[in-house]
Amino acid sequence: ATMQLLLLLGSLAACAAQPSELRLGIFISWEGGWDVGDFVAPAVLHAIDDINSNPSLLPSTQLKWVWHDGQCMANFATEAMMDMKLVYDVDAFVGPPCSVSVLRVAPMGNYWRLPFISWAAASPLLSDKSLYPNFGRVNGNYLKLNPMFLAFAENVGWDHLAVVYADNGLFGPTADDLVATIQAHPDMQLSFTKLFSDTTKSNAGQSMLWMPLMKESGARVVVILGYCADIRDVLLAAKRLDMLEGYQYLMLDATSGCHIVSGDGWPETWGPEANAEAAQAFDYTFNVASLAYSSPETTAFEEQIVEDFEDRVFEPYRFPPAGDIVVDPPLPQNKYNLSYEIRTDQGYQSYALSYAALLYDAIAIYARAADAVIRNGDDPSANPEKVTEMLPSINFTGFSGFVDLDENLDRTPDVALMQIKRESDAVLRLDQVGQFLAETQEYSDAGEAIQFYPGGTEVLPTAWVPRECTLDDFTYMQQDCDSHG
Repeated sequence: ATMQLLLLLGSLAACAAQPSELRLGIFISWEGGWDVGDFVAPAVLHAIDDINSNPSLLPSTQLKWVWHDGQCMANFATEAMMDMKLVYDVDAFVGPPCSVSVLRVAPMGNYWRLPFISWAAASPLLSDKSLYPNFGRVNGNYLKLNPMFLAFAENVGWDHLAVVYADNGLFGPTADDLVATIQAHPDMQLSFTKLFSDTTKSNAGQSMLWMPLMKESGARVVVILGYCADIRDVLLAAKRLDMLEGYQYLMLDATSGCHIVSGDGWPETWGPEANAEAAQAFDYTFNVASLAYSSPETTAFEEQIVEDFEDRVFEPYRFPPAGDIVVDPPLPQNKYNLSYEIRTDQGYQSYALSYAALLYDAIAIYARAADAVIRNGDDPSANPEKVTEMLPSINFTGFSGFVDLDENLDRTPDVALMQIKRESDAVLRLDQVGQFLAETQEYSDAGEAIQFYPGGTEVLPTAWVPRECTLDDFTYMQQDCDSHG
């Protein structure tokens, strides 16, 4: 009888904690700094439908949603967050996808104790739970991708690496970690390092000023840590300074359109007129990214996302804020009169499929955590911090692979090495050539064989070219020169 009473009380507590609905505020970057929105948005519809039709997941609770455009810009993300919380009264946020936005809004969101579950923000700073206690992510922290650079270098026999990086909260900490790791490695040396400003229309071409110094240093294998505009700037300068053949460049999370800029206001020869030249500069460089998960279910999901994109299924919701949460009076949509185009005429960009899977899985892990909170007798709407606390105990195989967050609410991914090849002046192709597995911490070749290197040569670049020492080398204790004993 006592056991039956306890079971009854537990059941009553769960029922009392079961809200009739939970509201998600979903950040998607459509306009602005990262125009991925039309490629990933259909994943929202699938995730919400799958959760609400699953009788074993939030069985008496409807998951409602609204999306807003943070534009990969801190100010727009702040406005989007305030709209979604103060007007739509959301219980949690999925996103933002960009680190620059999360670094601004997540501390502000601490006031409401709401979970933020990102599907793309990778800054190492966000692992600091003293500052971001309610933030988690289903993608990998960039520090977890860094081991690939050294593992691949060791595999091909490179013993020197240069690191050049943009000055921001995403790539600065990533570079600091990589530099420290190189310097601590007994068989690896740092041949050159350079911190530069984020590339904008006002400073495009800045790489021309410092890359001759890198050439003089003897560095030949270079890790570029920056956004697409930064990588493009470095590689265009490399092409114009005859620094492609005999060199190798590696980067993080480059995309098939990384060589493209648009609009007016660029310095002459650095704007859209140089996109074709930039595509040539990217040819046969390497990219490091989380390893894309492969399964029949993921393949079917990806095919459906592409079909939904082509059929424009997100059309009714494309002007933010939009979703199935009704507010009175409604907020005006598309406040800044932006296009929010679904670019079916240009075709789907396949790099975005992995982000669509991550977006789906971010929504899915929230639903599973909220369901677990309810089963424990708590209300995830009244006590949203309970959802955050539950996240490390949730694991499942999603469309992005096995989702399992550590104590910092980070995911440890397997890592892919991709070779970038110019498919056309408009599109770069990324072919997998290697992998670094989290479980074994080892590199292995995978996918296509590496045949060519920048400049179209078949000769593996040398990691470092010795130069004659000067008096400054001895005065400042520089070591990367040839003193002839």
